[in-house]
Amino acid sequence: MALFERRGRYYHIQDRKLIRVTAVLDIINKPQLIPWAARSAAEIALSEPSLSIERVVSLVFQKKETAADLGSDIHTIVKKINLKEEINLDSIAPKKRGYVEGFLNFCNTVNPKTLLAEQECYSLKYGYAGTTDWIAELPSGEIWLMDFKTGGIYLEAGLQMVAYKTAVNEMIESGILKIPKIDKTAVVQLNSDATFNLRIFDSPIEVFLRALELFNWYESNK
Repeated sequence: MALFERRGRYYHIQDRKLIRVTAVLDIINKPQLIPWAARSAAEIALSEPSLSIERVVSLVFQKKETAADLGSDIHTIVKKINLKEEINLDSIAPKKRGYVEGFLNFCNTVNPKTLLAEQECYSLKYGYAGTTDWIAELPSGEIWLMDFKTGGIYLEAGLQMVAYKTAVNEMIESGILKIPKIDKTAVVQLNSDATFNLRIFDSPIEVFLRALELFNWYESNK
């Protein structure tokens, strides 16, 4: 159930406008995108030398959007699985099926119990909000907050996770969420060959808050 309304880069709750965690992290330079874009442009240009520079650039952006759409589709399917909805693997497009099977393999390996899926969270203390992919209890009794990615796992993902963890724990302490506090955060990379990679993060909230401070400074001075 939605706790508040999302409009563009912001969530609105009560009389507060809270910036999205992912929008805050856009303030961080992502140098890994430069070689990806260069390589993609080269591949497109070499495959069709008659294309104009403008068309090559357009196709690079289309490729990026296609990857984002794939990630969004996989998230939707994973959410249904977490909510115990029936999923027919044979009905899933072949280019997506491997990622879903990777998630199922992760579940069979780790054996988590879903507590919350696609949970909106916010921190009134720090002034930000977002939506977590999954909060689950492991057989050890630990409560994990997890995010799923179909692309690479980059360092700023740890800041995204600690921001969500801090917000969720704040909501737990205030009695809004009725689950145990988060113990660990992790990102699960789902791969097209039905495998997965797990990376546990323990990033300091102070670093995310510096990014938030920089974002707020930029927004108020541009």
